[in-house]
Amino acid sequence: MRSLLLKTGCRILAGALLAAVMINILWFQTAWPAVDRSSLLPFGRVADPVLPLAQAPTVEPEVTLHTVGMGDTLAAIASRYGVDAHQLAVENSIGNPNRIYPGQVLQISAPKARFYTIRMGDTLSHIAGLFSVTIQEICRVNSISDPDWIPAGRQIRIPQGAATEVRAYAARASAGHIELAWPIQGQISSTFGWRWGQMHEGLDIAVPYGTNVMAALEGQVSFAGRRGDYGNLIVIDHESGIQTYYGHLSRLVVDAGMEVVAGEVIGRSGTSGKSTGPHLHFEVHLADRPVDPKTLLP
Repeated sequence: MRSLLLKTGCRILAGALLAAVMINILWFQTAWPAVDRSSLLPFGRVADPVLPLAQAPTVEPEVTLHTVGMGDTLAAIASRYGVDAHQLAVENSIGNPNRIYPGQVLQISAPKARFYTIRMGDTLSHIAGLFSVTIQEICRVNSISDPDWIPAGRQIRIPQGAATEVRAYAARASAGHIELAWPIQGQISSTFGWRWGQMHEGLDIAVPYGTNVMAALEGQVSFAGRRGDYGNLIVIDHESGIQTYYGHLSRLVVDAGMEVVAGEVIGRSGTSGKSTGPHLHFEVHLADRPVDPKTLLP
């Protein structure tokens, strides 16, 4: 008798549980009729995380913040970080590259540096050709004083797109038929190129002390003051990414920020800085990289 009652009780309990399960299933189907059962995973499987397309993780470029200092130019900053000056202006919404100011913070997306290990028999000319850069740029970024002697095994840094950028600026200048005027009349005592084991980045024009020095092209004075071996120096920013440098002056007659026209007197020749006699040291930069001034002089 007791066994019969136990079996009957178990059957009633099982029926009640089955009824509860059925009620829950019916309620689930009513509450969520639109559930896509094809997306349900078997028990025990963990779904792979899937982000919406708009939130998918992306690889961000390496971003550096640079605070503009006194005497900084956009071209100089771009050269320092190995980026294109025009792209730097675009990224920072700079309409006029000559209007950056001390304290301004620039966002710079710097490219990854490239390195090369020198092998036996390598020459800088060969390496420069491999990477489409100039020998001068390789020497500048690696502080190489003698390009004819580079030890095997040394790792050097390859400038980022230096030659390409210079050619682009040179093409722009040529397309605009830009021609510089001679800043002073005199005898060229030293030309552009290698001299005494190091790069001479301009022309030395020998003239009497105190001779008038004139702007080679219209533009804006971005620097006027004393700077290292240049002594008293004037830097003028021009269109098409051109800059002109006037060094070893005895007197400055313009200030930074002033607009000048071609032929306007900006200073007097002298012997300030590292100089062996009165002369003008004249440089031309494209994208803040020195080029032979004779390529743009008449």
